[in-house]
Amino acid sequence: LEIIIEFYSKPLRSLATPKLIIGLLSNIEVILNVNRELLRSLDERLSSWNEETTQIGDVFIRTAPFFKLY
Repeated sequence: LEIIIEFYSKPLRSLATPKLIIGLLSNIEVILNVNRELLRSLDERLSSWNEETTQIGDVFIRTAPFFKLY
């Protein structure tokens, strides 16, 4: 996603119409931020993993509303 933003989204902003850019890339930066937050939360949980007590379902439940962006 970072590559798409850096090498496609940013250059297109000066070449394409705003309507085209919105149609193609409207949520890409939001999706990147959701992915980063999900990764951070999972990394944090996994860093103190205990096979008997650690759970990750709440991380996905908290992030689930943002999956609609995909």
